[in-house]
Amino acid sequence: MNKIIFALVLLISLSACQTKSLYHWGDYSQTAYKYVMEPSDKTRLKHQQSMLDIVVTANKKNIKVAPGIYAELGLLAMENNKINQAIAYYQQEAENFPESQKLMEYLIKQLKGLNDA
Repeated sequence: MNKIIFALVLLISLSACQTKSLYHWGDYSQTAYKYVMEPSDKTRLKHQQSMLDIVVTANKKNIKVAPGIYAELGLLAMENNKINQAIAYYQQEAENFPESQKLMEYLIKQLKGLNDA
């Protein structure tokens, strides 16, 4: 699972290399790096809180939440068996980034299967 998170962090970090971002990233890079390099409940919670802060701040400033933030929040919710919350995050990711819709629909379908089992 850490390899998936590391790949996601790397992808998001590389896409954030432009000088003026279209999206609000907050301190995502720092907390994601810390979580990947030192995985623990503490770094996981700090990273999760960072992403929740990104959502709140972006909404306050009327800026788009960075791509992948809702998807990663969904992943973290899924790992905690919060299936309905994960589904809601995946739906939000698909709504904000239509190019992710197929993947998010697939993940939602998988989670609904777990929820029904």
